[in-house]
Amino acid sequence: MKTTLLKLLGRFSALVVVAMLSAFPLSGTASAEDCCLTVPAGSALPAYITVYPNWPVPAGNPAAFGYTTPASWFAVDVTAANAPLAKGIYPAWCVDESHFLPATFKTIPGTFYTGTLISTCDPIGLANLPAHGGVPPIGPPPIVSLETWHKVNYILNHKTGYYWWNVEVAINRLVGGPAPNDPAGPAPAAGYPPVNLTEVNAILNDANVNAASWTLSYGGTVGVLFVLPDPVVQPPNELLYQILVLEVPCPVPPLACGVGPQSAQTVCSGGSATFTASPSGGVGPYTFLWSGPGGFSSTDASITVSAAGTYTVVVSDAKKQNSTCSAVLTVLAPLTVTVNDAEICLGEFATLTASPSDATVTYLWSPGGETTQSISVSPGSKTFYSVVVSKGDCKASNIGTVFLKPQPTVSLPAVSTCPGTAVTLTPVVSANVVSYLWSNGSTASTISVSPTVPTTYSVTVTSDKGC
Repeated sequence: MKTTLLKLLGRFSALVVVAMLSAFPLSGTASAEDCCLTVPAGSALPAYITVYPNWPVPAGNPAAFGYTTPASWFAVDVTAANAPLAKGIYPAWCVDESHFLPATFKTIPGTFYTGTLISTCDPIGLANLPAHGGVPPIGPPPIVSLETWHKVNYILNHKTGYYWWNVEVAINRLVGGPAPNDPAGPAPAAGYPPVNLTEVNAILNDANVNAASWTLSYGGTVGVLFVLPDPVVQPPNELLYQILVLEVPCPVPPLACGVGPQSAQTVCSGGSATFTASPSGGVGPYTFLWSGPGGFSSTDASITVSAAGTYTVVVSDAKKQNSTCSAVLTVLAPLTVTVNDAEICLGEFATLTASPSDATVTYLWSPGGETTQSISVSPGSKTFYSVVVSKGDCKASNIGTVFLKPQPTVSLPAVSTCPGTAVTLTPVVSANVVSYLWSNGSTASTISVSPTVPTTYSVTVTSDKGC
């Protein structure tokens, strides 16, 4: 039975592909950045390989019997904690019908092998693929193009509903085929699972039409080649390698949340700020749920708010990862300022003082340009003085007025008299004059004098406003 099994495996067990997810689309100019999973060159994977883990179904077992879900030709059981792949049983497929791989039939664990890994979406890794057989040959590149491996990955991600052996036959028509019992092959062999050509053609037509526009995405599968040393030269003079392709989940990058342009902003009373949630990692599209003061809620990426407080956003991605971050808005109390008015006589100085609601403000007076809290001015007429107080972007202003009191007027006509003769001096004054001071010391409104020589007399008057 084992000899028969080895013969059945002879055309497909040489190449196993491990499937993994890619974050980026592959194209004719794909690069290493297009691949969600790359493996350092020479990474060794110890694993146990089982052939036909799902076929045929033993009597009395349900159709779902098997060690891999969905079914595949090989099961690769990784048990080492420090292996380059996580512990688990990986579905695997053959991509070289020209070689066989001695391995245990149906039983887990299978036959132990150690091989190296190369991701099928990593052109740098594929460049190290050793020369190998197959029709067409598998390696070295560019015998199998990156676009062809992309079609294999497309099939691995779209094989649900297809019979597993038809998937194998389709893969082998792309790389390393034909399968042993493919009716399109030169000598179809017996003893293999049945082939449905209609389904095989449907699988290939789907890949040929849609793979080019399809993007390998996180959560899907990408093929990873498991390159195995061959203990037997088969066929003669062939290089000693067997290759399988494993299906491996592509790791989803962790989702992280950030808020920009600044997560803490300060505005004046009546102002507003905009916060924008900026996710990184994860898998788009993203959704947003903001909450904040006063029952605030929004599902937009950006919010413009005016109420002080903490705003929290929960960002979710297509893989149901969540990440939370916050923003804080500080609203400054409104600034106010008052300025006193002043009334002066012509030639006097008035002091104007700004009285703000916040002691940490700056000042700017106009006219004059002074930057002190108080200013001293002596205008020649009624004048308005404005002051602007500032704290950050917050401003307030007010005006102080300097009034001039009405000035008194006085005139004293010249008079002539004989020496020693008395004469009365009466000044002509405005109605607001309330006091007098003569040069001879008198405070009367008029004075009588009898000079013997020409004499000058002066009088100073004061108004009811003290001018």
